[in-house]
Amino acid sequence: TPVKSKSVAFAASRACEKEAVGVIHAIPIERIGEMDASVGEQMTKLFHVGIALPMEQFFRFAINFEECTEDQFSELAPFAFESLRFALDPGEQVGRFNQKFKKIRDVIVAHLSAINDEFVSMLEEGRELADICTVVESKCGVKISPESPNTRRDQQKMRERDVVYRSETVRCEFHSKLTWNHDRIHFS
Repeated sequence: TPVKSKSVAFAASRACEKEAVGVIHAIPIERIGEMDASVGEQMTKLFHVGIALPMEQFFRFAINFEECTEDQFSELAPFAFESLRFALDPGEQVGRFNQKFKKIRDVIVAHLSAINDEFVSMLEEGRELADICTVVESKCGVKISPESPNTRRDQQKMRERDVVYRSETVRCEFHSKLTWNHDRIHFS
């Protein structure tokens, strides 16, 4: 549908340059979130921000849409995943994966979103950890588990899961699995 709004036209023109700009409407609209748009012959994506929509979703969209770098990811991650606290710099950590960040950026965002949105909220509700892991996998397609008994027996490997956060050592035993045999997001 053609739109005469100068702010929407501005947002769409910036989107054509791979810059994410959220559009907030004064009048509530039916669809919020990611939407297709065009300026002339150029197709792009816009993000309609609704009053009830958590801004985290816009920042997640921006991370992928703008194809942000590891450094930009460090800056945006606290806004995209507000329920998570990063003990280590997330941009540096994603650089440690076997796969290149730019190839798995959307997968990382999906995993952190599942942990932020589903895992944390169910944990706050008091649900059992095993149940939470099952629900997150079925709802989000993200496999989360604690360390295996073999890994738990290896004190060296378990110490590798320790981080210092606010002067306290925290063991990040839970992890999501980006692939079956490598690249894990560890958390506590």
